[in-house]
Amino acid sequence: MAEKIIHLDGTLYKVQYSLIKTAGEAQFVEKGVKFYNPRNIQIDGKPISKGFTPEEMTQLRESIKNEGLHHPLLLSCKKEGDTPILLSGERRLRCVKKLIADNEKVFSHDKGWVDASELYEYIECRIFYGLNIKQMFQHSFTINDTGNPVGEGATLSAVKYWYDNGFTDTDVAQMTQSSVNWVKDTKKIISLDQKCFNAFLSNEINRTVALHLAGIEDVNERLIRLAKSKQLAAKRVSALKEKIQVKL
Repeated sequence: MAEKIIHLDGTLYKVQYSLIKTAGEAQFVEKGVKFYNPRNIQIDGKPISKGFTPEEMTQLRESIKNEGLHHPLLLSCKKEGDTPILLSGERRLRCVKKLIADNEKVFSHDKGWVDASELYEYIECRIFYGLNIKQMFQHSFTINDTGNPVGEGATLSAVKYWYDNGFTDTDVAQMTQSSVNWVKDTKKIISLDQKCFNAFLSNEINRTVALHLAGIEDVNERLIRLAKSKQLAAKRVSALKEKIQVKL
């Protein structure tokens, strides 16, 4: 393992790219709670977070190809010698792997255009040792969200997962770096019935509508309001498309 992880300074290391595992490839479980990347949330097999669309990934891959990696990936290890798990940087790691798999030439400020497999045999990373799962979620969520936001649907799906596994209001506020009022309103939304909650996660309704629905105790009445909200939203989108078409 020593030759695959080279210490540079402080928490900064050079890590052989093939050693780096995502949360989907290497599991970290603490007291029954599994760590995962908040950006990987899906509903009915479809991603609800931002960042992984083909367009976004192509744009990022081209940027890395022509300009390089500007920031280290963030990894976590239980202890020295363990396989590092990725906390932040999965989009960048996927792009690097794609460039290597496609035998692409990439730009190096030191060497000019070189093979991706040569330039990215090792990747600069920051490694934190001994983090508990709450700290891992905090680093993963806050760094992702300040870089390329995961989106509110994915955020609330993660929050519901944390509450379902016994995390407290204080834990959630700390991990998301959010206010007490945000946490209070979020608890109302995640207490919605599954149909309304999924509509929010899928961006069919916004936060304001979700909070309004959360204030309706009768589920049948709530679902009627949900259907009406979707109809109004569809009409607005249709009207907007017509307006854009007229301008074009």
